[in-house]
Amino acid sequence: MKLPITEYGLSIDSPIVTPSSINFYLPSWPPPKDFPVVVDVSGEVVSKYGDSVWDLSVWANIPKRINFGDGPIIGNLGAVSPENADVFRMVVAWWLWGPRSVFAAATLVSQHRALKILFVVSTRHGIDVKDLSRYPALIEEVAREIAPSAKKSALTLLHALYEQRDQLGFILLDRNGLLDLVSAFPPENDVEQTAYIPPRIWAYQVRRLRAVLDDFLAYKNEIEACYNTILDIYERRYGSLAGSRNNPKRLRIADGAGAFEVLSKKFGIYELLIRWYQQTPHRKYLPLFALTNFLSLVNRAGFAYILNMSLMRVQEAWGLCVDCLHIEQDEKIGQITMLCGETTKTVRDDDARWIASSSVSIAIDAMSAIAQWRTRVKKSYGDVSAGDVIYLFQQSCEPWAIRVKARGKQSMYPSYAEVVENYPKLFDLSELRITKEDWNLAKLITPSLDESAFGIGKIWKLAWHQLRRTGSVNMQASGLVSDFSLQYQLKHDTVASSLYYGQGYSHLVLNRSAKAEYIHTMYKMMGRELAMLLSDRFQSPYGDERKQSILKLVSESDERKLFVAAREGRVAWRRTLLGGCTKSGPCEYGGIDNVARCGGGDGKAPCTDALFDQTRVPQMQKLRQTLSMQLDKAELASPLRSSLQAQLRATENALNVLKRK
Repeated sequence: MKLPITEYGLSIDSPIVTPSSINFYLPSWPPPKDFPVVVDVSGEVVSKYGDSVWDLSVWANIPKRINFGDGPIIGNLGAVSPENADVFRMVVAWWLWGPRSVFAAATLVSQHRALKILFVVSTRHGIDVKDLSRYPALIEEVAREIAPSAKKSALTLLHALYEQRDQLGFILLDRNGLLDLVSAFPPENDVEQTAYIPPRIWAYQVRRLRAVLDDFLAYKNEIEACYNTILDIYERRYGSLAGSRNNPKRLRIADGAGAFEVLSKKFGIYELLIRWYQQTPHRKYLPLFALTNFLSLVNRAGFAYILNMSLMRVQEAWGLCVDCLHIEQDEKIGQITMLCGETTKTVRDDDARWIASSSVSIAIDAMSAIAQWRTRVKKSYGDVSAGDVIYLFQQSCEPWAIRVKARGKQSMYPSYAEVVENYPKLFDLSELRITKEDWNLAKLITPSLDESAFGIGKIWKLAWHQLRRTGSVNMQASGLVSDFSLQYQLKHDTVASSLYYGQGYSHLVLNRSAKAEYIHTMYKMMGRELAMLLSDRFQSPYGDERKQSILKLVSESDERKLFVAAREGRVAWRRTLLGGCTKSGPCEYGGIDNVARCGGGDGKAPCTDALFDQTRVPQMQKLRQTLSMQLDKAELASPLRSSLQAQLRATENALNVLKRK
C-alpha cells in the first residue's frame, strides 16, 4: 500500500534536518505557499514553498539555489509562467518529500536543471506544461535544447513522474509524449553508439561462459582438494607459503616429470583441465600452471557472465565483493536477484544495487570459492589482513604462478578481447564470425555500426561495454532475441527488470545509471518496433498493397512520422501471437490470446488489420503443434474443439502467407 506524501518526510542528509524539524513533514499536498522548505540551524526560515528561488545552501554547505523562473531572471535561465512554475514547484517538492526523495541538495539541483527546459518551452509558447504531450513539435524543441549529457537523466525523471502520476496528481509527459521525446533526441554520434551484439553471438558466448562455470562447480571439491594438497607440499618444503614466495626458483611438486599430471589424475581433474587449457606443442605433460590458468579462466568467465546478466558497467562489476549477492522477495514477482556493490557512504542517492538474472548466482559461487582460496594464500604472504575486503575477482597469487605486481591490491581488469586471446579454448572463433543475419540485426539496433570492423565474415570483436547495451536491449523483449533458450533464460528476469527499473516497484534506490540505460533503451525499442512495420518482416494476408495502405502515412526514411501517426491513433499497433494488429481501438475478438479471427480460422477471410511477423514463425510452428495435440484430446462436437480447430486454421493461414515471401 502506497503511503500519502505527508507520511514520508525529508531525506536530506544534513544534521539540521531531523524528524522534529518544522519542515520535515508536509502538512498537505500540494503544500501551502508559506510552508517552510529550508530552515537554518537556528530555526529561521530560509525559503518558503511559494518563493521563486529556494536557497539550499545550508543543506550543502556551499551556495546551492534553484530558480523556478517566475521571479527575477538572472542571465539566460529562461522565464516560466506563474502557473507552470507552480507545477514545477510540485515536481521539486515531490523529489524532496515523495517516496523516492533525494538525499543531497546537489541531486535536487541537478534534477531541477534537467527538466527546467520543459517549463521554459511551454511558457515560451503560452501552453500549460501539463498539456505538452499534445504538442509533438514543442517536444522536438525540448529535445533539441536538452544538453546531450542530460538526455538520459531527463528521460528517467520524466518516466518516474509518469509512473507516479496517481500520487503526484498530474502528468508532465505521458507515454506517447515520452516516445516523442526519445525519437526527437538528436541522433547519437559514432562515439556514443555502442555495438549491439547479435542474438546468436550473444547466446553463444553466454553458453560458453556458463560451461566454464558449470565445469568448475561440478569439480569444485576435487579442485580444492588438489589445490590444498599442492599448497601443503610448498609449506612443508619451505616452512611457509611466504618462504616459497620469496624463493626465485619454481618448485616441482614431486620428483620426476609429469608429477602434476599424475596428481591431477589422482584427484579426477585431469580431463577437466585438458578441456580448457591450451597445451603448447613442446610440453609433453600437463604443467602445474594449468591449474592456475583454469582458476583464472573461471574468474574471467564469471566476471563476463555477471556483465552479461546485469546492467553493470565494467568498473562497477570489478569492485564487487564476495558477499555481493542479495535476494529480495517480492509478493507479486517472487524472488528478485540483486547485486550490491561496495559503498563508502551510509546515505547516498545512487545506491550501488543492480537487478540481475537469477542465474548470476553460479558466477558468484564460483568466483567466491576461488577468492577464498586465494585470500588464504595472500594472508599467508601477509598481503591481506583479517578485516580487509575480499573482492570477488582475485588475481593469481599461487607460489608456482607467474609473479604479479602490486600483490594484495585490486589489479586492473582485462579487456574482453584479452580474455578471448589468452584462453583460446573458451570460444570457437568460427562461431563469432558475423553472418548476414547477424549484421542485419546489429545494424538495426546500431545504425552507425562500422562495417569495416563488424562486417559480414569478420570475427565479432567482443568488448565489455557492448554487454551493457546488449543486455538493456534484450531485456525489452523486443522480438529481436529469437533464440528460444535465450528467451526462456531471460523471461523471468525481463519481467523483474521491467517492474523494478521501468515501473518503480522496488522500495530500494537502484543504481541510477543502470536504470537510465534501461529506460532509455525501452523507449528507443518501443519506437523502433513501430518502425519495423515498414520492413519485410511484417506481411499482410492481403499482400503488399494492403500493408502499404495501412502505413501510407509514412515512408521508410521517416520513422518520426510513424511515431506521431501512432500516437494520434492514425496507425495503431499491438502485439498478437501471429504478429500484430493495426486496428484502432479495442478488438472484440480478443486477438491478443486467440488468433482465430486474426488469421481467418473462423471460416471468414483473415482480418484486414492483421500483420504477420516473419520472426515469429518458430513460435507459430510450436503453437500449431500444441493446438494439434490439444485437438487430439478435445471432445468431439464440443465448443473447445471448434475453437482449437479455428485457431489451428488461422495459424496455418499465417504460416502460408509468410511462406510466400
